[in-house]
Amino acid sequence: MLTLKKMYFWVFLAYIAILPFSHTTVLRNLLLMFLIVNIAAYIFFEKKSLKSYIFYVPVGLRIWIIFLLIFPFFSEDVRVAWQNILGHLGQGAIAWLIGLFSFLILKQFSPNIFTLGVASFSLLAFYFIQLIFSWMDVGSFPWGFRGYDPDHGNLGAAAAQCIVLFMVSLMERGHFSKRLRIIGSLILIALSFLSLIIASSRGSLIFSFLILIISVAFIIWRFLRFQSSKIIIDFKAKKYFPFAIVIVICFLGWMLLFSLGKIVNKDDRWLLASYKVQTAMQIKNPTNVVCYGLTDIEQSTLEQQIPLADPRKKEEVMKGLRDDGGRWLNLLTGLELVVENPMGLDGSRQAFAKLLARKCNQPPLNGLDHAHSGWVNLTLSLGWVGLLLFIGLLARCAWRGYVSSKNLKVQAWALALCLLAIFWLMRGLVDAVYQDHYLQMQGVLLGYLWERIRGVEV
Repeated sequence: MLTLKKMYFWVFLAYIAILPFSHTTVLRNLLLMFLIVNIAAYIFFEKKSLKSYIFYVPVGLRIWIIFLLIFPFFSEDVRVAWQNILGHLGQGAIAWLIGLFSFLILKQFSPNIFTLGVASFSLLAFYFIQLIFSWMDVGSFPWGFRGYDPDHGNLGAAAAQCIVLFMVSLMERGHFSKRLRIIGSLILIALSFLSLIIASSRGSLIFSFLILIISVAFIIWRFLRFQSSKIIIDFKAKKYFPFAIVIVICFLGWMLLFSLGKIVNKDDRWLLASYKVQTAMQIKNPTNVVCYGLTDIEQSTLEQQIPLADPRKKEEVMKGLRDDGGRWLNLLTGLELVVENPMGLDGSRQAFAKLLARKCNQPPLNGLDHAHSGWVNLTLSLGWVGLLLFIGLLARCAWRGYVSSKNLKVQAWALALCLLAIFWLMRGLVDAVYQDHYLQMQGVLLGYLWERIRGVEV
């Protein structure tokens, strides 16, 4: 039995480690299947009533799963809806159940927060290995290097997850005196942040720094309010602990500003981003532009309003109506489609593109195939009810973590649950992270942290 638990332990960590990687669907599904079979076997041999396990699942998750099962009957295309329910949406729901039941199966062999962070760091470790080889090959430091994965959002999601887990691991009960763990956590936080600076991933940098600030604020607030008898590092007085955390955040902030200074001055994506968005905001009918493009008169008027003297930069800003500015236009267009389609479409990732093509009566000229907002994409996919249920599930996790953080026995686990839920809520506002493997990244860790808190509190 011990051997089986150890095998489950390593497969569970491997599953968490592989989730941020692109092009790993087959391996991800194999690991998912192994975990599902083990959970099914556990339920069978425990010989408890199925009803007890159903009520074991949190109410919000039960409602979400029930909604997914009945949604196809109200969708526009039942066949496509079932394909998505049995695909990425269903796999995301299963990931929640895997997280919940994994603690039941592993019990005292369950991974701690630091171990979860190390597993989550796998993509970043692979990134740094690629970075070193690229540096050796090119001969100069490759600023802007993003590795094999064209979707830098994967790197950003993994980095933010690591930052939360390693920050909270500093508070993990029973590990305050382990200095190597503390030093390792701080180093890995810095490396997580450094990877985004090198990759020059703007959105990921902003949200990772934001969640880092929120994490530090939560930790200091909880420390000052409850004055735990244990402290992270062997300081002579507790009062120095908040200052140590402030030093960490100041160091990372300095690293951010110093490195961005080197990147931003050479990268028009950073320098011209605000001009692109401001130009897009001046367009009176965004949906019309997304569908059919700008007229000559509209283009000339917008060019004259750009407060830049360099013609090359003006041209770059106008091209930006297909990237940074285009994201703003797509967001506004998506909101219009949300109002027009309260029941959603068919549960697919392409709901925005399908509804927009229908509205335009042709393929849109904008070129972007989603609203660049998980909230909007999910609403167009599953309707207003689907959005409210899923956002409610994440919000419930954040609130559960906040309330449970008052209990010193589970304080670290509770803060991890709260902070990760907050991160995914924020990130979903401006990026398409409520689909594909992101749903599994959210579900498996939030489910595991939820059950870890309940297992100790009970």
